[in-house]
Amino acid sequence: MTGQNLDWFFDEWLYSAGYPEFEVSHAYDAANKQLRVTVRQVQDTDDHTPLFRMPVEIEVMDKSGAVTFRVTLEKREQEFYFAASERPLCVLFDANDHVLKTLRHEKSRQELQYQLRHASSFTARMRAARDLSAFRDEEEVAQALRRALLQDERGGVRMAAAVALGEMGSAEARDALILGLKKNTEARVRRAACWGLGRFRGDKKAISALARAAEQDDSYFVAAFAMRALAHAAGTEAYDTLIGMLGRDSYQDVLRATVFDSLAIAKDRRGVSLAIDHTAYGVQPSVRVAAAMAMAALGKEHEDERERVYHRLIELLEDKAFRVRLSAVKALAVLDDARAAAALRAVDEREAIDIIRSAARGAVRTLEEKAKKREENGKKEK
Repeated sequence: MTGQNLDWFFDEWLYSAGYPEFEVSHAYDAANKQLRVTVRQVQDTDDHTPLFRMPVEIEVMDKSGAVTFRVTLEKREQEFYFAASERPLCVLFDANDHVLKTLRHEKSRQELQYQLRHASSFTARMRAARDLSAFRDEEEVAQALRRALLQDERGGVRMAAAVALGEMGSAEARDALILGLKKNTEARVRRAACWGLGRFRGDKKAISALARAAEQDDSYFVAAFAMRALAHAAGTEAYDTLIGMLGRDSYQDVLRATVFDSLAIAKDRRGVSLAIDHTAYGVQPSVRVAAAMAMAALGKEHEDERERVYHRLIELLEDKAFRVRLSAVKALAVLDDARAAAALRAVDEREAIDIIRSAARGAVRTLEEKAKKREENGKKEK
């Protein structure tokens, strides 16, 4: 027992809505050798979200090391002053992420680079990597993120660096991602590198690296990520590599299923016929499910393919495999063809499996809402 009244804590964190949203800024006064940290709680308090009261740690880093100060927040806006003999190299608000929150803390490129390399908290390094992506044209930033991708001890930081490099879009960032994809032994980091390379649309080096990862990576899930990223980067030019993956066995046929996800991402018309063929009874169920969903996305994208896609999905509503029937229901909602409403209502009446009946009702609602929205937009245009 603490002997303290903690009603305020339960009122704010348990019984009230929301969580704190912080905007933090800091400035150094060289004349007075003083650091000012301003903390604002910017959450909307009109929806029963309170102003929160809590202790928070502020870490100040300079050449001599790091010093942590503990402050108490309880107002909409507060200023805190700390003695500092020199300009801090980095200031961290709740460095170890003890508080559930959103945080916006604007910092210079130099501060973020220092934070990425020297912060002891891996979450602070992850946040620095994320925020550095805003400095797209800075060669030093690409180098800092490259170092983090290749050398940081925590996989989460390496993943954040890969994502940031993908958002930068420079040649230096692309080359760093290719190297990271090759050098990282942790599969989740290679997946993040694939995601980053997928942002380089039409880039031959990125496309080549992704195709190689799809065909050769030892992890099926990295290969699947590479396939989707390849579809983003190469579009319809990824077709030959993707269909080549139909011949590669994998755990639960994840790679064959991903072929169809990827063809839908690439918006490749040729995927329609291939998907229809792979919805045939006898094909592995996970592949049939992926093919049905890809069919719907491609049928919606290519209007002249809609009719045969629609009729095949209607047939699949009576398939022997319940997973395929469920995917057909969901796919008809994606296809967005109002004619499907009657068939979906019939599914709701005859199906014995509740999840399929529920999905059918949801698909009907989706079709009706989309039709209503189109009608309202049509009236506005007139």
